[in-house]
Amino acid sequence: EEEAREPFELPAPQDGTIALDGEVIYQDIVVPDGQELVLTNTEVYGDIYAADGGIGLTGSSVNGSIQNQTGGIGLTNSTVNGSISNSSGGIGLTNSDVTGDIQNQSGGVGVISSTINGHIEAGSPDNIEIHQSTVNGQWYE
Repeated sequence: EEEAREPFELPAPQDGTIALDGEVIYQDIVVPDGQELVLTNTEVYGDIYAADGGIGLTGSSVNGSIQNQTGGIGLTNSTVNGSISNSSGGIGLTNSDVTGDIQNQSGGVGVISSTINGHIEAGSPDNIEIHQSTVNGQWYE
């Protein structure tokens, strides 16, 4: 029988930013409106949802998907074992891996030294920059 767990409680924001460092989280994360979430050396076994704030990962992994409405999403030396979607705002990846697709309706997508196993979609193909990365099995110089 599984042990009941308390829901993960985010710490109070400092200057509009909720920062987590070295955590292991077994639930979904819902970022409060207007707050930015910064994960450093953190593992998340769930999804991350935000309405109107940024999401930044450094040396972290998400074993789920990331969804954001308005705000940027940035990954550095991180892994997402799901998809990333954003309605408006930039998505940037450096030395990171994404198992699923990346979708951005009205913002740019920049990928440097990363691997995306799925597809990248943006409102316009002109909004996608890929350098020294593999996307859906194709190498981009």
